[in-house]
Amino acid sequence: MRFVPIKFKILRYVADQGVVTVWDVMDYFGLWTDPNTVRIALFRGGVTQQRYGGIRFGIWFIAEKDLFERLRVYYPDIPRFKVRGEKLLSKVPHSLKINKLRTILEKADKINVVDWWSEEYIRSLPVHKKDGLTTHKVPDAIFWRQRKDGSRQKYFLEYERSLKAPGRYGKIFQFYAKRKDVKDRNVVYICETEQIRDKLVKIENELVKGGKLKATDLYFSFIALEEFNRAYAHDKAEGKARRILTERKRAGM
Repeated sequence: MRFVPIKFKILRYVADQGVVTVWDVMDYFGLWTDPNTVRIALFRGGVTQQRYGGIRFGIWFIAEKDLFERLRVYYPDIPRFKVRGEKLLSKVPHSLKINKLRTILEKADKINVVDWWSEEYIRSLPVHKKDGLTTHKVPDAIFWRQRKDGSRQKYFLEYERSLKAPGRYGKIFQFYAKRKDVKDRNVVYICETEQIRDKLVKIENELVKGGKLKATDLYFSFIALEEFNRAYAHDKAEGKARRILTERKRAGM
């Protein structure tokens, strides 16, 4: 495997996730306790910074197409990412939560994630490699876990920070149900609240009763964020998380 300098690993992470914070980078790589070190690395790497709410050091994203091309030296097989600007900034809270979910999943002991396609990655793929995913329906991520027998299982990840109109879920659920690679409840909906989770379960039941879905417990797993955190967020990363939390308190976060 080719050696990749850490600055390019960071740049790849930013390209994948679209929008990040200094704290996201710290959590994901687990290499630093001083946020200023990460801030300087992002700045020197050419990543664009912008103030956002009360987040110390703001948010960071790639605004120069040349940075994507620099990545191809070490990641020749990545798609040609696009500068998306305002489209990224319009959903910052949602994007930052996806960053946290990715870190939790990839560092958990309970699941061995071996590949991750972010929404930005999927949107940048050529049409013939999107496998039926269109600009109108792109999951928040697709990831693969490796089973104990060495085989890989595919998952679609959706994070619901708030509820959409009920009619939209009908179309989305039917879209997934028609896919050959959707089975064994591998479309995972992580819901911000239990109320959102319960509403999605109710919509699925209504679609089954109306004959628009074959059955429940075939395609979807619905889990509240708090339940997800209890199940996955306390494994390998627990000690590191405590250290980072202590550092953040010192930094006034």
